Amino acid sequence: MDPAYYSPSALSSDQWLADNAQRLEFSHLSSRATIHASAFYEGLVERYTDSGVSFVRVGDVRDGSLDDSDLVYLPYDVAVGTDGLTAINGPLALVTKGGSVGNVGAVDSTDLLALSRDVMALKPRAHEDLSLLLFYLASSVGRSLLLRGASRQVQAHLTVERLKTLPVPYLSSSQLATLQNNYDSLVKARKEYDRAKGELAELIETSDPFVRNSQRHLFYTFNAMEDLRRRMDPEHHRPSQAKAREEAIRQGWRNLGDISYINEKSWVWDREKDTDSRLVEYVALSSVQEGSGRINKATTQRVWQTPSRAKWRCHPGHVLAPSLVESLKRVALVSDAESESIASSGFHVLSLPSIDEARFVAAYLLSKGAHEQILRSGTGVRFRSYNTLELARLLIPPKESVAEIAEAFRSVEAHARDLDAVWASGVTSLENMLGMPSATPISGPEEPDPTE
Repeated sequence: MDPAYYSPSALSSDQWLADNAQRLEFSHLSSRATIHASAFYEGLVERYTDSGVSFVRVGDVRDGSLDDSDLVYLPYDVAVGTDGLTAINGPLALVTKGGSVGNVGAVDSTDLLALSRDVMALKPRAHEDLSLLLFYLASSVGRSLLLRGASRQVQAHLTVERLKTLPVPYLSSSQLATLQNNYDSLVKARKEYDRAKGELAELIETSDPFVRNSQRHLFYTFNAMEDLRRRMDPEHHRPSQAKAREEAIRQGWRNLGDISYINEKSWVWDREKDTDSRLVEYVALSSVQEGSGRINKATTQRVWQTPSRAKWRCHPGHVLAPSLVESLKRVALVSDAESESIASSGFHVLSLPSIDEARFVAAYLLSKGAHEQILRSGTGVRFRSYNTLELARLLIPPKESVAEIAEAFRSVEAHARDLDAVWASGVTSLENMLGMPSATPISGPEEPDPTE
């Protein structure tokens, strides 16, 4: 009954399969890869460790890769000895089957990975099929088939049974070689992006007293059990936070509110004075890629279609900082492409004197030191949040470090654009190779907004 099932792009995928049934040879995905899934909910994790077996969650699968910048780890005995928790060695193609259905990535290492409930792993029977599965599932046809195969009851969910029957084409050796070259370029671009992010984090954290004075690992699961444990942790109430603030102030650190305007009334969007039929870009919390500092999937909607929580009119150079503790990593710098977009009330909006200071603030809000400060000010039971005054009181590095941190953040932005381009090029290459329709595939269900 879902209209998307009969959308032009979905029907064009059906037509492509019918037109190529004679020209190309197809087989079910189950004959090309073994499919592994887990029944283990992320919320059941009592604690993460700083090493061990990587625990893959929905947000870790992006841009054709496993993003290891925000990976968390489980002890080996937990990963391999817990009922319902699947752990498997690579190489693997990864597909998200819940939350954001149809995100795909690949891992070419042989490391052991543990899967959360909303991620499936495809272990190719032939190594050359790894790049094929990756780019095919991200293509207009492959993604359309994934999304149409997802159950639409309550929350979209892709089952192993539906994935097994997904048709996958056979390619010639030269075509497979081209895809492998594209995949190698993707791996290289991902490494450069991760290197730039690592350098930025090191630049900030080596002189951050809030990281240096913390006596516990900064791994946050954001579930009720971990939240209770944090509040019962003596470190949460130790004087180390006060010590860190005193040290930071001696080093010339400033309050964020001293250099920025936060949540100005003039930025509030008046829906009633806008034209109902006008198209606007709506930025929800789920529109911001965790840890990336950028908006990656704002949705285009008519004014009358926007949700009641659409509140802030954004301008280039604004920094969006999530007001929910559970979404701390969804910080974004608004670019020219998102000019006049409308952001959710789940964000605080900051305006800085210059674009370099905006990059500097966005970079620090993504750091462990900022999280360490904010985590202690969050209030609430179901959803912990922090207000404008608490954000304004946040201490940020001295102005002498603005240029260096802003330049490092600019480098991360450049490598992110390169990664996007290489990923899109690889997918387009396969689509052109097989003559797939160029229409945009049907949109997948967005991640649930925590404020709903």
